[in-house]
Amino acid sequence: MSLTYDFVTETRTVFMQISNCLGQKELMREAEIMKSLNHPNIVGYFNSVWTGKYFTIVLEWLPGLLSVAI
Repeated sequence: MSLTYDFVTETRTVFMQISNCLGQKELMREAEIMKSLNHPNIVGYFNSVWTGKYFTIVLEWLPGLLSVAI
């Protein structure tokens, strides 16, 4: 995981890379489910993309959670 900052929108996001071990179909399904969710207790989904052998998901950054996850 890596924390990024968008100076245009002034938004912090987390890039999470997942190896292709789960399979493309399953990862795309998970991304579609995350995209459809909108709840204050669920991390927000921004985007997802295949980058080489990794599936990268861009998520909302929540203070305090990144250091715990790493």
